[in-house]
Amino acid sequence: MIRRLWATAFGYLILAVRNGLLYAYLQACPRISHRGFVIADCSGSDESDALFQKARRAIDLIHDLDRRRFGRIRRDVRRIVFLGTGPQYWPGLRACIFHDVTRTRTEFVALTIVHEATHARLWNAGFRYHPSIRKRIERLCVAQELVFLERLPDDDEELLNFTKTKLDRPWWTREERIRRTKEDLERVLNSDGSAQRE
Repeated sequence: MIRRLWATAFGYLILAVRNGLLYAYLQACPRISHRGFVIADCSGSDESDALFQKARRAIDLIHDLDRRRFGRIRRDVRRIVFLGTGPQYWPGLRACIFHDVTRTRTEFVALTIVHEATHARLWNAGFRYHPSIRKRIERLCVAQELVFLERLPDDDEELLNFTKTKLDRPWWTREERIRRTKEDLERVLNSDGSAQRE
């Protein structure tokens, strides 16, 4: 019992230190504020302005089409951060993490914010991303994307079909998460030239 308490306390200490370091790193990145969100580019790319513009447009789209949802997202998420990984939600920073979205449609970025903000809302309600309920959580997140999609002014069959078929490939499994982490790590290492393959 005591050992379990120490392990839990140590886990929380590690998490607090990690979040503190991430927050300090975040403060060193180029960033702006928009509609109450901090948007930061920690990707090391030269395209901060394009990333900021894409994020602002996506936030504005959510704000203009669904003010109630926008208010919920605003309460649950503080930051949108561009890294070499993502998309994902980091509860310690209350941040939606994205990869480079400069060539991604604004509507898709907005849908991804809706998806990750649903993770935030569930996390804040006490639902942790445990393997036994991941599939249910992802279904809820995709369902919220579909609800938001209905508010878009144009019927976008491509985006609708993509969103409807997202659950066909279970990206939330341990194996898929490991595969994506490896790909993200490889992309990050290759982006600065430090680990180029021969």
